Amino acid sequence: MVGDVSVVVVPIIIVIIIIIIVIIACWLHMVMYRYVQNYPGAAAAVGRSLVQGEGVKKNAKKGLKMLHAIADSGETAADAEACFVLATAYSLGQTGIRADKKKGEHYLKLAFAAGHPGAVHVYGERLWEGTNGVAQDQREALRHFREASIAGHPGSQFMVAHCIVHGLPGTEKDTPQEGFELAQASARAGFGPARELLANVMQYFASLTAGESQNGLDKCAQCGKVPAGGVAALKVCAGCKTIAYCSKACQVCMCVCVCVCV
Repeated sequence: MVGDVSVVVVPIIIVIIIIIIVIIACWLHMVMYRYVQNYPGAAAAVGRSLVQGEGVKKNAKKGLKMLHAIADSGETAADAEACFVLATAYSLGQTGIRADKKKGEHYLKLAFAAGHPGAVHVYGERLWEGTNGVAQDQREALRHFREASIAGHPGSQFMVAHCIVHGLPGTEKDTPQEGFELAQASARAGFGPARELLANVMQYFASLTAGESQNGLDKCAQCGKVPAGGVAALKVCAGCKTIAYCSKACQVCMCVCVCVCV
């Protein structure tokens, strides 16, 4: 008798559990759908994660579908992010996504028009190097880098710092301290070149402190050269007084990252 009951009851329980799981899954799907509809920025982030496989199983097809839907939605911030991810995906060609330069350029232009920092930085790079059919204009490139830098783009922060450090046109009103702070911000964000720059400078000064170099005042600390006027023409750093420079540009390039003495 008991055996007969269990034969009937157990399948019913299993069916009930399955129905409950399906109901919960449908409810979660509905909640996520409504969330995505109400917060396009979240949808753009989910689409990006699916395309790039960040924190979730990669599903380029599903991610592209989400991003395309957002890119045509007219939501400014979400549209910009979706367009930039699409531009990157099509320009580089990623797993499950066929490279399409035409589509890449199309979405890059849309992202740039929407003010996406990444797109603004890309156009700055093109202006800086004079590539992709863009005439070289480093002053205009700096303007783009500044715009993206303000939005927190680490690559642009580094480029603005680079321009300030080397005293390039357009940085006349900037101070070495500002260049230093931008380099630091870029390094904190994990941008490789900025981290390498700061590490090299710190290592150089550490070697001086450890006594590995006793010739800090007989040649330029940055370029290693002695000016035409000889050692007497070198200028000693007013901040650390342990190294000398042959020019203002070399002084800024080395000293701004450590003692900020100019």
